[in-house]
Amino acid sequence: MKSIFIVGLPGTGKTTLSKKFVNDLNFNYINDYEIFKNSDAKIENDRLFLSKNFSNKIFSFAEKHKTDFVIDCNYSLLPNEFVKYEGKENFVFICLGFSKIQKEKLFYQFRKKDKITSDEELMRRIEYYLEISEVVKNQCKNLNITYFEISENRNNELEYIFTYLKERV
Repeated sequence: MKSIFIVGLPGTGKTTLSKKFVNDLNFNYINDYEIFKNSDAKIENDRLFLSKNFSNKIFSFAEKHKTDFVIDCNYSLLPNEFVKYEGKENFVFICLGFSKIQKEKLFYQFRKKDKITSDEELMRRIEYYLEISEVVKNQCKNLNITYFEISENRNNELEYIFTYLKERV
């Protein structure tokens, strides 16, 4: 039994990558929201405020299921949470981010999918996403956790990441 934790912000390719594991390797899929809705965490102003034990709930979920899972995490887990589970052979962690993409390019990518949010609000979210990506990238570097930078060549990068992960499961 393997659990792959794919952690990243919206638009980094977590779900696309997860679906490849479901379709190509018969992994089961769950996202952190499904686990989240049964916990005492809450969302305010598009930010997830986690209870102390939310990360424990995600890891407990992974440990108690005896099948291969890919867990799509929208930065509900930060790299410093992974360290507690280092050495567990059945857990594979990666983080995806886009700290190097210009915010104008991200704005354009997000605007194509989101026709409702105001330009000002969407730019505020993107600035927050870039800030969080930088924090996660630095945590991953400091903790020796795999981090992939997603750029405009997202599909090629996701193929590479899929191959990288396939070799570890």
